[in-house]
Amino acid sequence: MKKNLLAFTVFSLIYNGGVCARSTSHEIHNHGAGRMTVAIEEGAVQVHLTSPAVNFLGFEYSPTSQSEVDSVVASKAVLSSPENVLSIQGSNCSISRVQVSVLGPAGRPRVTQEHHDQEHHDQEHHDQEHHGDGREPNEHSEIAAEYLFSCTDNQVPDSVNVHLFARFPGLQKIEVNWVSESGQGAGILLPKSSSIEFR
Repeated sequence: MKKNLLAFTVFSLIYNGGVCARSTSHEIHNHGAGRMTVAIEEGAVQVHLTSPAVNFLGFEYSPTSQSEVDSVVASKAVLSSPENVLSIQGSNCSISRVQVSVLGPAGRPRVTQEHHDQEHHDQEHHDQEHHGDGREPNEHSEIAAEYLFSCTDNQVPDSVNVHLFARFPGLQKIEVNWVSESGQGAGILLPKSSSIEFR
């Protein structure tokens, strides 16, 4: 078990380090595209998902209205429920950990609920005068999600079905890399082909 946890930890560090490096690259930060990595090992399935925030929110700048703040909250709520994101086929798995983060300007709202009704207009006008429109054109925002499933039968799943395309039309494809004790592979998920097979 400790070996398995160590493997997952090393895998996560490598993957997340790559995400941080990629988030500064204009070439890899592709709107409409996301990345998913799946690691399968002895009764556990770990999934990492990263995507430009625009694919889920429709923007990447700091939220400047209550409706944009609500969009961030709603998207995080959807992604925090694994059944909205994916389903594992061919193995009896249940979720044991979920973590969803909004990285970059989109995770730093410029308004709060108490400002919405009375002060929003004045604050927005002030921001436009002194800071432009509050949108950082050279800074990207990413959404990162991690899911850890525990599987009672210790079998490599047959496949994973991804359910995000119908919920988030801005997401047009997901590049998937997967690794298990018996092999590894890669593929592209699309709205009409949203399942990755491991066997």
